Amino acid sequence: MTFVLALLPSLIWGITNLLTPWVGGNLRQQLMGMSTGALALSAIVFAVLRPEISLPDAALAYASGLLISAGLYYILWAFKAIGVSRALPLTTGIQLVGLALFGVIGYGEWATTLAKVFGGLALIVITAGTAAISWEDRRSERVGDAADYPVIPLRYGLPAVLLASACFITYPAMLRVGEVSGFGTIAPQALGMFTGCALFTAARVGDAPVRMLLPGSRFAHAVALGGDHLHPLGARPRPWRTDLASRKFAAFVVLGALWLSAVAQLVWNNENIGVATAFPLSQLGVVISTLGALYWLKEPKTGRERRAIFAGAIALGIGAVLIGVAKSFDL
Repeated sequence: MTFVLALLPSLIWGITNLLTPWVGGNLRQQLMGMSTGALALSAIVFAVLRPEISLPDAALAYASGLLISAGLYYILWAFKAIGVSRALPLTTGIQLVGLALFGVIGYGEWATTLAKVFGGLALIVITAGTAAISWEDRRSERVGDAADYPVIPLRYGLPAVLLASACFITYPAMLRVGEVSGFGTIAPQALGMFTGCALFTAARVGDAPVRMLLPGSRFAHAVALGGDHLHPLGARPRPWRTDLASRKFAAFVVLGALWLSAVAQLVWNNENIGVATAFPLSQLGVVISTLGALYWLKEPKTGRERRAIFAGAIALGIGAVLIGVAKSFDL
């Protein structure tokens, strides 16, 4: 039963990452729907558990929620640009390496010889997997349905993946430095996420956050290759009321609640099972999302790209487990 509970976050996140592009919609519907669902469930969790949290800790958790909203904005746009099968494993690999190095450099983790061996091996495997996922076949024939998500070259989506990864590395690192953890962080973090998503999807913002990463004619070129859906709020932005009264918004409210339930489960796992087991198993959802994107969403890829991405995703899963093994030798 413990193993099943440890796997729950990865299963939930793997499924929600697949359902996001399947439901579709613009970034306002996606971000506001998910943040609304997360905020609603976090309020219920807070009311039921009544966890204690100080004002400084709540402020830090709120700030981490703002970072989550920025990371979500860019990774969801990257899903539209280069596909889930490429964007998600790339950011997962970067996060695994970044957080591992943060722990080693900042907190002296992997202090024992065996921890260093398994940790170093994990970094090598993750780096190799990330490189495999990044590989692009120069042949133009791609198998898949590109009607809704015509995948564009990696170079257009990579800046968004890198910025999203930086946000997803910074927020847990920030909480660790501040020694903030537990169920008390969930509600203020969800509130920060909701605030950030509202700011990112404001009408005056438009395409500015993406244009910042693709200056000059690069954004226009990306849209020409990938389609008008690459405009974050749509090629012709609609009023808030129109977007938030849609069925897609309602679907993302449910997905946001599911996402938050995985966060709550991970908090419980960290406290009751241990970070060394809970963390690596929570990252295995990348395998579900990647395979689902290739074979269920049928993202357009050549046969060689599919094999490379498949191998890379498996390597990331192995690397995540090796990081958990390395952590276990520090206990």
